[in-house]
Amino acid sequence: MGRDLINVPAPPSRPSLHQWLNRIDWNRRAVRDAAVIFALAVLSLALSERFDLFAALMKFQAIYGDWGLDDVAMLLIVLAFALAAYTWRRLQDITVEAKGRCAAEVDARRSLAQLSEAQRFLDIIVDNVPASIVVRALPDARFVLVNREAEKLIGLPRGTLLGNSVDKLFPEAAARRIAEHDQIQIASHQPVVFGEEVQMPSGADCPRITVSTGMAIRDDSGEPRYLVNVVQDI
Repeated sequence: MGRDLINVPAPPSRPSLHQWLNRIDWNRRAVRDAAVIFALAVLSLALSERFDLFAALMKFQAIYGDWGLDDVAMLLIVLAFALAAYTWRRLQDITVEAKGRCAAEVDARRSLAQLSEAQRFLDIIVDNVPASIVVRALPDARFVLVNREAEKLIGLPRGTLLGNSVDKLFPEAAARRIAEHDQIQIASHQPVVFGEEVQMPSGADCPRITVSTGMAIRDDSGEPRYLVNVVQDI
């Protein structure tokens, strides 16, 4: 009887150099750096052979003794080329970072230009709204925005109003009443409507009868930062 043949798996074949190279992830930064440094090390060895550096070192050592300078020279050459490779890589990084910063600056300037254009557009709208709009900054309630209708209503130019507070411009009774309104707006989280006579600082003989809608604008922590009032002279 013939012997049964046993199927023994063949030993795995060793990958070829081409297959081995294909397995390497060349997209990894460390792999590329290692390849560059290895290539520079080979180049340094070839240059040392080309210029017969080691023969000169051996002659020197034959005269003055074996100091192991050939090993030291080889090490220094490899380190020098490795440092050159690292410097080249860092220059690439700096170039990429500089390009990124330039792109970010261009985007920032573009965004700033868009914001400025939007600000000018809003200023035109606010200045031409047929109602008096004033904005005062807390805590001292100084005027920071006054539109054209508010100038007419109050009777003072915008340059005089901006940066000043009500108690420095309005009659004492009117300033005290406005301060009471301010406290009501600060305490409320909703728009508040006030309707009454207000004596303007323009020196008019009769007070104006106004309807004012005011609201405190708060920051992210809930603290009031601005007081906005839309006033209609009725």
